[in-house]
Amino acid sequence: MGKLFKHINRFKLHFVFLVIFLNNPESCVIARIGNNYEIRKETVMIPMRDGIKLSTDIFFPDGLNEKKPVILMRTPINKTGMGYITYYFASQGYVVAVQDVRGRFSSEGTWEPFINEGEDGYDAIEWLAKQEWSNGKVGMMGGSYMAHVQFLAAIQNPPHLTTIIPHNLPADTFKNSPFENGIFLLAPELWWMNIMESGLDVNNPVVLRESQKVKDDSNLFHLPVKDIDLLIAGIKVPYFENWMEHNSNDNYWERASYQSKIKSLKIPVLLQTGWYDTHSVGSTLAWEELSKSGNKESRLIIGPWNHANTLTPYPSVNKVGKEAAFDFLSLYKNWFDYWLKGIDNKINIDPKAKLYVMNDFRWISSENYPLSQTKYRRLYFDSKAGANSLKGDGRLIWNTATDNKPYDSYIYNPGDPTPAFIYRNSQGRIKSDAITSVRNDILVYESDRLDSAITIAGPVSVKLFASSDCVDTDWFVYLYAINEENKYLPVTHGCIRARFRNDLSSAIPLRKNKVYEYEINLWHTCIKLGKDWKIRIEISSADFPQYSRNLNTGGNNETGTEFRSATQKIFHSTRYQSYVLLPFINN
Repeated sequence: MGKLFKHINRFKLHFVFLVIFLNNPESCVIARIGNNYEIRKETVMIPMRDGIKLSTDIFFPDGLNEKKPVILMRTPINKTGMGYITYYFASQGYVVAVQDVRGRFSSEGTWEPFINEGEDGYDAIEWLAKQEWSNGKVGMMGGSYMAHVQFLAAIQNPPHLTTIIPHNLPADTFKNSPFENGIFLLAPELWWMNIMESGLDVNNPVVLRESQKVKDDSNLFHLPVKDIDLLIAGIKVPYFENWMEHNSNDNYWERASYQSKIKSLKIPVLLQTGWYDTHSVGSTLAWEELSKSGNKESRLIIGPWNHANTLTPYPSVNKVGKEAAFDFLSLYKNWFDYWLKGIDNKINIDPKAKLYVMNDFRWISSENYPLSQTKYRRLYFDSKAGANSLKGDGRLIWNTATDNKPYDSYIYNPGDPTPAFIYRNSQGRIKSDAITSVRNDILVYESDRLDSAITIAGPVSVKLFASSDCVDTDWFVYLYAINEENKYLPVTHGCIRARFRNDLSSAIPLRKNKVYEYEINLWHTCIKLGKDWKIRIEISSADFPQYSRNLNTGGNNETGTEFRSATQKIFHSTRYQSYVLLPFINN
């Protein structure tokens, strides 16, 4: 019990509660908060428009007699695991509703990730808003999948949805997860599928940590990919089969997408993510759309966090200080107090964007993001003998491109795919230097040491001129910083499937050995690079098993079993100027 209260105090929850679990599913007393009032729980089945009913735990602060605003959380990982968050917000005078999404745990229906969340979210919001104990204002909160479902509901424009707080938000399903720019996220999505199908209590951190340990990674090499569900989960998973069949951004994925419709949103959105969250792209893309549409009340916070740990900084990835810690519960409470209760706590006058500068131990605030003072500079790719592996002589140069060597080449063999540049643990992304030193299917371009410190803050992109002797292939680009002690720090990365170079909805084969121009988004970062640091770009055609392999045949890579090797060329000449575009701000 002592550890529990120590954990709670980290989030400044200065109250004591006792949880009494009773077997009555209709109503039970959950806790007494201080000397104010009890929290009462009811479990109800909320009807959807098609007659399916979704199990929802509703927490009432009984000591308040007036109508109350509602906070809704919709989850696929068991509503009973929300823990202290439900008690905390109920103790602050909110009705808190936690719902198992369709087909999960106590809810009826069939589990099909993303597909029904828009309409189901709308129906849940409107049902809650019309209850006699509701003041008609509903807010939503939650992270990851629970963030995605907020936007899917919000773009339906339910009349009583007043604000949302999506954190660690994935982007559209074919742009970020489960496919990133058309490339299937193999290991991460198989892990997610496995815990969804196993019923593991991933709200328990010990169970979650154990589930991340790979017991037999040989299964990840199996072809076709569409059969790996049987190897990993022990059963055929219908939605996984659907994912494997829909290998372009078609109507199936449209039901799970929200980005193109964000411009219709008028409600305030509080976005929060981390620079080392693989889903940070969802927050930055959503912010971009909200800004374009003139949504002036929304806010963006990005700190030095990864996907699973947004409340604690991780100095093993990049240097951070105590100032990186953030009291999110107080922020969320103030946000909901302002928008749902009408309390004038001045949160609306806070700066619109708040960014943590890694390696500089500070936050910066701005009314705009990207920052208005941002200046963009190009670093051109160059080599003389060849840029293959760390043993090559690939360079990044500030001046214009040269004709020293017009291109670098390598062979990508799906039978021996380039290993993932990173591995994930509870502390973000850690570089494996051994890979780059021996693999000739990785091109390495490195700058000279910096004359003075610089700060990169904003979107990073790469202009790539490349050819392949196959009809389809993949391109992966990683940005690293190398400090004065030659320690490699991962910064950000991006990838693209060649057939989707123009549009994720249109698969256009490559012509053999034709040079194509690619715009590869490496998403966003904010980091200070010190004097004598270097900048590095690495390019390959696989990142296995983080991503599924491109078999280079032009067919469906998830249902196919045949593959061929590809000869790849990256061009860097005065005609084909490949470069990385970096956003600089004044230190």
